[in-house]
Amino acid sequence: HYAAADTPKGEIVICVGPSEATADEPADIDRLLRSLAAEMPASKAAAEAAKMTGGQKQALYRRLLELKDSGKDGDG
Repeated sequence: HYAAADTPKGEIVICVGPSEATADEPADIDRLLRSLAAEMPASKAAAEAAKMTGGQKQALYRRLLELKDSGKDGDG
């Protein structure tokens, strides 16, 4: 064990990988989709959300369309 020896000398390298994919809560994904859709077209928002969450672009796009449709009903 290095603690028993003298202080380590030289460079130390730490490798950091991406975090493990976790199942995001549906409410979190809905919030993300709405936020992205406010700034870009729906297809691009779904693609960005897929990159960020690891989800499937088509499923996220369909969910975004559902959110937009339900938002129209609630606004009127």
